[in-house]
Amino acid sequence: MSLRTPDLLFTAIAPAIWGSTYIVTTQYLPNFSPMTVAMLRALPAGLLLVMIVRQIPTGIWWMRIFILGALN
Repeated sequence: MSLRTPDLLFTAIAPAIWGSTYIVTTQYLPNFSPMTVAMLRALPAGLLLVMIVRQIPTGIWWMRIFILGALN
């Protein structure tokens, strides 16, 4: 089973983005509240997902998103 280049790229991007949260946290947390830092981390990803999917969640999905966000 061979991996294609896009698969390798996506596999490498996810940990790189996840690992960058340490840098963001250490640089901004002393100056901002934890909620502001959490918003700065989550907002770009959320906006990117809305741009890709091109629709806003409806109905029961809002509750699922809220629970997932609270647990995260």
